[in-house]
Amino acid sequence: ALAGLGPFARPKDRPIVAAGTRDDEPGVRAAAARSLGAYRDDAAADTLSELLRGDGDERVRLAAIQALLRIDLPRAMVALVRAMDGDGHPRVRVAALHAVLAMVELELPDPPQPHQVDRWRKLTAKVKRIKFVREMLANAPPPGVQE
Repeated sequence: ALAGLGPFARPKDRPIVAAGTRDDEPGVRAAAARSLGAYRDDAAADTLSELLRGDGDERVRLAAIQALLRIDLPRAMVALVRAMDGDGHPRVRVAALHAVLAMVELELPDPPQPHQVDRWRKLTAKVKRIKFVREMLANAPPPGVQE
């Protein structure tokens, strides 16, 4: 049922989707994570980041990665970079790496064509966002440590 709510991202469904991220069943948490990605806001990114950081089930963390990729906000990038560097499961680290690469669109044309100027501008903005994320990570406390 949660999977069916995701494409609509209706505000009235958000409490149901959010509750699903706390369910005892990993399959329900994974479905809720995928659905939460449709909201594409900071609150969704924060909830998904918590799942990615703290859920014990690999499937849930992989679903959180998929959803964070859809959100495409700096907070999402921070969570993905942390997972890429620190998750205990290799599949999760690889999925996080692929998500980061997808977010920055690293398939660069060579040489750039005049009609691709807009794409290059977008790419430059994403590269700046990576620098911002690295700075945030450098200044952030380690995962699990609260300020």
